[in-house]
Amino acid sequence: MKKKAKEAKKLEETRTNDGIIFDSQNYRTHSKLNKKIIKKSLDELGAGRSVLMDSENCLIAGNGVKEQWGNRPIKIVETDGSELIVVKRTDLKTQDKKRKKLALIDNHASDTSDFSFQEINKDFSAIELEEWNVKDKGYFQQVQKNIETFHEEKIPYPITIVVDKKDYEEWMLIKKHLKIDKDIKAFKKILNLTQDQND
Repeated sequence: MKKKAKEAKKLEETRTNDGIIFDSQNYRTHSKLNKKIIKKSLDELGAGRSVLMDSENCLIAGNGVKEQWGNRPIKIVETDGSELIVVKRTDLKTQDKKRKKLALIDNHASDTSDFSFQEINKDFSAIELEEWNVKDKGYFQQVQKNIETFHEEKIPYPITIVVDKKDYEEWMLIKKHLKIDKDIKAFKKILNLTQDQND
């Protein structure tokens, strides 16, 4: 009984005012920057593509968009997946600057979020991920040019960074200034400071 009550309470905490439920196991993570871009797009350009939920009103895709949309008006279109739902923006023409901005930012917003492999690996095996070419059990892939062969090579994350003596000494001074001993903690601190400045 306690477990059911706890699950019911958790469900209520993720339910929006219009009855739509955020997915507690969302396969996407949304950074501050990603949320900022989504909100700015919605505020200035309006809604573009739709979000998707299941028959129990739990979001399948579009958690970040619904969060930033808040309590603004929504329209629910019911379907069993046998037809494609096309959203037509009657206020936009092909050469409109606003329409071009929406085309750019709608796609850019997706590029600023990442997969949460912690959640994905709970539900999918390596074989299932390979079938859909989803990389790669918690390790993102990067493409980098080999400085000797000039060929592009896929390399796993994390990446080993090779520095010379001068760069190493500068890095040690930076860690001393930050009062952090571990390289990874210092690197994350710098990334967070940079992101805060961009925000």
